[in-house]
Amino acid sequence: MLQRLLCLMLCLSLLPFSAVQADDAVTQVEELLQSVPKTDSLENQQLRESYQQALQYARDAQRYREQGKAYQQILIDYPKESARLKESLHNYQPQSRPPLSSLKEEALRQAIGLSSNRQINLRKERQAVTDSLNQLESTGQEYHVRVDELRKQLLQTRSQLDRLSFSNESDRLQEAQQLATRLKEQSLSDRIQMLELEQLSAQQRNDLGKLKLQELNLAITDEDEWQNSLLAQQNQLRREKTVQALAESERLRR
Repeated sequence: MLQRLLCLMLCLSLLPFSAVQADDAVTQVEELLQSVPKTDSLENQQLRESYQQALQYARDAQRYREQGKAYQQILIDYPKESARLKESLHNYQPQSRPPLSSLKEEALRQAIGLSSNRQINLRKERQAVTDSLNQLESTGQEYHVRVDELRKQLLQTRSQLDRLSFSNESDRLQEAQQLATRLKEQSLSDRIQMLELEQLSAQQRNDLGKLKLQELNLAITDEDEWQNSLLAQQNQLRREKTVQALAESERLRR
């Protein structure tokens, strides 16, 4: 067990974190955290705190990397996705639907319910795209402030890491604190890179969002027209039913 812990500490402390996969770091820190004795001594409490902090930094770094990859993929896919959306808009056709005259009372009621649900879902999707476009504008304005602050934190963390690296003390708690600081450095670095990719892909995401918004607006208009037609047909059937009932009532009175 001791040999395994020493190996984990060595891997996490000597390898450059740019070469260590984020999920590997998470797994290794989780193992180190589980290795801390359950007794509530001061040293064990401090060890747990350091490893918990290191684990959070490792998870943050993993999340930033995944988000950064997503932005990077948008840049790669943009030409094809943009062309696909433009072609979809150019060739847009209303949904194929059954003739209104073929829908009887129950089928008409079901169709109205399905159309209402689709109207709700389309408007929710449009609102999500609109919110995303609005957020794009606000985050773009804050980009330089956010990145400058993170770079300051990164420099401070590297200075702290240098002090810990050159410390004469060498025990498990010292190594755990050094690990947490190294992972904090990696988390900050990954976050900065993620924000840079976010900024680089902003125009492409904005273009795709506006194209998607146009597509949704067409779908909403189409669905609204279908819903109005269904309601008109339902009202027509009700009127016919009422006329028939009145005629039958009049016949019975004779």
